Amino acid sequence: SAYERAQAQAEQHSDQGIRLRMNIDPNETAVTRLPWELLYDPDRGPLALLDTPVARYIPQLASVPSLKATLPLKVLLTASQTPPPADVARELAEVQAALESLGAMVQITVEPHLTTRKFQRLLRETFHVWHFVGHGSFSPDGRTARLVFEDDSGGKQTLGATELQIFLNRSSIRLVVLDACESGSIAVEPFRSIAPALIRAQIPAVVAMQFNAPEDSTQAFASEFYRALAEGLPIDACVTEGRKAVMSVAGFGSPDWGIPVVYTRAPDGQLFDLPTSAEDAQPASQAAGGTQSGGVNINVQGSNLNNSPVSVSNVGMSAEDRARDTSDEQRQREIAELSERITEQSRRLHQRELQKARMGFATEPYILMEIEDLKKEIADLKRKRETLGGK
Repeated sequence: SAYERAQAQAEQHSDQGIRLRMNIDPNETAVTRLPWELLYDPDRGPLALLDTPVARYIPQLASVPSLKATLPLKVLLTASQTPPPADVARELAEVQAALESLGAMVQITVEPHLTTRKFQRLLRETFHVWHFVGHGSFSPDGRTARLVFEDDSGGKQTLGATELQIFLNRSSIRLVVLDACESGSIAVEPFRSIAPALIRAQIPAVVAMQFNAPEDSTQAFASEFYRALAEGLPIDACVTEGRKAVMSVAGFGSPDWGIPVVYTRAPDGQLFDLPTSAEDAQPASQAAGGTQSGGVNINVQGSNLNNSPVSVSNVGMSAEDRARDTSDEQRQREIAELSERITEQSRRLHQRELQKARMGFATEPYILMEIEDLKKEIADLKRKRETLGGK
């Protein structure tokens, strides 16, 4: 119903598209694990290939780090060449060629044999994007997702989601792209999965793979994705362009285009505020189906998939207008994040109060303590929201 209403509004504006933002309670693992990227409109086709990019939005109490980036965009391009055999060198070369074709807009640092020691040292430098090519897996008990790095002797060393979160926490990285199978899959607990764990580490956006991804498809995806990113498109629109490139390689009948998953904390999808000329901005907006500066947003909230009101945003704002509205936009983002956190914690409080009502005098002490903590946290969040002018 929300999609149909939004589609009707978008059709009234030829320069606008639709963005579908999935905001699902992390505790609802069964809902989170569904391949939402394969949503299909019987009349128009797969939404993620059209003007309806699908992004998984994970709100947090902390504000989104500053997205202002000066050119060149600094990319840390890494690989881990471990068994089973894969043409990692070829994929690295493809991505590097795509980035180098952007000229002075991008600065690339390549590390073809990534170890944890090298990774730690590289993260002390300033990079905007980290791209990893290699293998992903789950722990033997299937509960924790991992990336496979090389060790100092050329063997394998696995890094779990929590370890990656520690390495990347508060780093300069604004976008992580994982060309690793199942790096976007959800484990038993979402934050033991790689992509959600990196979002918790204050990374504004992560693009990962939710299933095994064929090499030809990942190469085609990365090449077009970075071209769109350098043109200033929102992160979800960049992924849509990458999906189209995969379709051209694998064919429409293959579901490979649905393998990439976008996790983000940027409410409007705009990951980098790059300096571009007025001439450059217009083609980028058209290429994105009108979602660069605005469009119709469908926000799907909660495990029961109740939708919030659909709204149409202004399109075609000038660079001066955007600069003038930056501080207000940041404030609105913080208010939105606080509101989402309040909703999330209120839902959790309701669940605990139901448990208390059912158990009566036998209620476990930790449940009573959590109820009190949640009440205090919700009150603090509401005070912060009121300070920012929210209601």
